[in-house]
Amino acid sequence: MVNDDTFEAMAARAGKREHSLLLAISTPPKAGQDDSVMRRLVDHGREQNDPSFYFAEFAAPAGCRVDDEGAWAVANPALDDFLHRDALRATLPPKMREAAFRRYRLGQWVAVDDAWLPDGAWNTCADPTRSIDDGAELVVALDGSFSRDCTALVVATVEARPHVHLYRLWEAPEGARDWRVPVVEVEDAIRAACLRWRVLEVAADPYRWQRSLEILDGGGIPVHEFFQNAARMGPATARFYQLVVDGELTHDGDPALARHVANAILKADSRGARLAKEHKDSKRRIDAAVAAVMAVHCAAELADTAPAIYA
Repeated sequence: MVNDDTFEAMAARAGKREHSLLLAISTPPKAGQDDSVMRRLVDHGREQNDPSFYFAEFAAPAGCRVDDEGAWAVANPALDDFLHRDALRATLPPKMREAAFRRYRLGQWVAVDDAWLPDGAWNTCADPTRSIDDGAELVVALDGSFSRDCTALVVATVEARPHVHLYRLWEAPEGARDWRVPVVEVEDAIRAACLRWRVLEVAADPYRWQRSLEILDGGGIPVHEFFQNAARMGPATARFYQLVVDGELTHDGDPALARHVANAILKADSRGARLAKEHKDSKRRIDAAVAAVMAVHCAAELADTAPAIYA
C-alpha cells in the first residue's frame, strides 16, 4: 500500500514537468484503513468540485449479491477481455472471504474485512418463535476442549430447513488459570439430549474426547466421528454459509452463539477453507460456531439421504 510520504513525493515531482499527470489506481483498502491515501482521494473525487482532479470509480451497486454477474460487469470494465468470468466464479465465497471478494472483485468498501458471513445475515435467520419439540429428530454436535477454553453442544433439526439451537456451553471464566471442562457434565448433557429428542447422531472430533465417545457409544448413544480437518470442515463450512445467506436455516437468536459466529473468520490455504480464530491465542471463542457448522452439515446429510421424509 502506498503511504503518504510516497504519494506526496510523487505528487511534488510531477509538478516539474508541463502538463504532468499523476495516475493513482487501486482497489479499496482493507477495513479500518480510513486514513489511507486512497480513501482520501476517493472522498475528494466524489465531491466533484475540483477541475484539476479527474475521478472515475468502478463499483458494483451497494447490497448486490456476490454472484450477480451483472454487478461484476459494472465493477470490472475488463470482464470477458483480460479478466475472465470463470476466474470470478472460481473464487466466489466461501472460497474467498466475502469482504475480500467485494473489495477485489466488486470495488466495494467494506466495514469488516475478516467477517465470515455477510453483515446481518446471521441475525436475519433468527426465529425465536420456532422451537424444537421433544422427540424431534436432530443431530447433536460437540466441539470440545480440555482446559482454559470452551466446549459447546449445538443441535440442528433434521429437516429441509434446519433449526439450530445452542444446547449447552461451557466457557472458562475470565482470568481463570486452572479451569477445566467438566467432562462428566458434558457426557451427562449429551445423554439428557438423547432422552429429550430422537438424536440420530452425536457428531464429535475424537481428539482428546476419545474415552468419552467410547463410553457414550457403549451406552447406546449414536456417536459419529467428525474429524475437524480441512477435508471435512471445508464442505461443511461452505454448506453452512450457503444455507445462511439463502435464508434456508433458522436459529433461536442465542446471543452466545451469535458472539461465537461473529468471532469466527474464514481461513483459506492449500488444504481448503475452514473456520478459525483471528489468531491462535485469541480469547474470542468460536467453539459454538464450529459445533453449529458440524451439526447443520450432518443434519443436512441425513436429510439428503431421505428427502421425501424431511421435505
